[in-house]
Amino acid sequence: MRIFQQKKIWIIALLLLASILITLLSVVVVDATERAAKKIPPAGSTAQKTSDGERLQKQLDQALLNRSRWLYDLMKLSGKAQPEDSANPQRIYEQACACGIIDKNETQDMYLPLERRFVAKTMVKALGYKRRSPGYLADVVAADSDMETMAYYGYFLPDGNAMIHPEAKLTAQEYGALIDALTLYQSLKGKTLLTFGDSIMYGSGNQGEGIADMFGDKYGMTVHDYSVPGSTMGIREDRGHIRDQVLRAAIERIHPDLILINGGTNDMYNLPLGVLSTGFEKAMASESDFTEGMEKTLWSIRQNWRKTPVVYLRMHNMNFGSDTKERQFGERAMAVAEKWSIRTVDVFNDSEMNAEDAATCNRYTYLKTSEGYVCDSVHPNALGYAKFYLPLLSEAVTSEFK
Repeated sequence: MRIFQQKKIWIIALLLLASILITLLSVVVVDATERAAKKIPPAGSTAQKTSDGERLQKQLDQALLNRSRWLYDLMKLSGKAQPEDSANPQRIYEQACACGIIDKNETQDMYLPLERRFVAKTMVKALGYKRRSPGYLADVVAADSDMETMAYYGYFLPDGNAMIHPEAKLTAQEYGALIDALTLYQSLKGKTLLTFGDSIMYGSGNQGEGIADMFGDKYGMTVHDYSVPGSTMGIREDRGHIRDQVLRAAIERIHPDLILINGGTNDMYNLPLGVLSTGFEKAMASESDFTEGMEKTLWSIRQNWRKTPVVYLRMHNMNFGSDTKERQFGERAMAVAEKWSIRTVDVFNDSEMNAEDAATCNRYTYLKTSEGYVCDSVHPNALGYAKFYLPLLSEAVTSEFK
């Protein structure tokens, strides 16, 4: 009986061993079949090592092409140089070195992926941007000031955790957006921007650097900013008058290629709305209300610069007094601009900058340190301009200069 039990145990063990061997054999067969179907050599073989080497070489070659293509486009569109051969990465790198876009010791990085940090560094050098910062960014240190500068101009914006990810590979969408910006830069570089308006144009929430300054710096323009904080479209004796800014620029013989104007926020609680008229002769308009004041301002602009493109900028949704008044004055401004065939940028409706939302207000508007560190919801900070204003304004101006 004992011998029978021992035989039984041996039989079971042999059956288990046979089952394991069959399973291992099936795995090997399946692996070999898959490798054969995919034409992958056996692991550890000479052919496998050769295949891995070929894949690595392809990745290096693609990285080299991506970086050299970026440098080629950057030199061409920034006006730094006209590269001779788009298919010669070595020659492109040599020209980029000669232009001062990259250093000679950076040629050893030719085979690294095209990441944001490399793009930022080369673009800041090519366009000659001053060092800027849109505010605190958690993962950008002093050595990454190029990334902060790019964020200031709206190229790479921080995510919800204030992270900007310098090491991230550049996506196809980001590459396209950069090329669009460089194309607009090529169109606007050296041109003159003339601006009128109130504190939001002036940049009261960004140490006097308003949307016009940021836009002009980004695209290589000369900026003449006549805006004055507190100004109104209609006349009120205790406030600045936007049409006076227009008359002053005309007297000083500014010759703009583009005019940017805003206004209406200060009119809401200082002047009546008024009625939109049908005529265009405004020499005798009283300017006693917002509508008449804006119409006469646009009339004065056209009297002095008949053919210059003009863009009216409607402000974001503020947490400022009555929503009804804010919408009434904003919509009236858009109607006046349409009557006078003025292109518009509608940040109120076409962006997500709603400062009635506490999180948006705290992140994108001016922090009043003198009043208990409360954000005012009215004046954008650098990040507010970069995220919500610059893209819409760039789109409008691109359409104007096509």
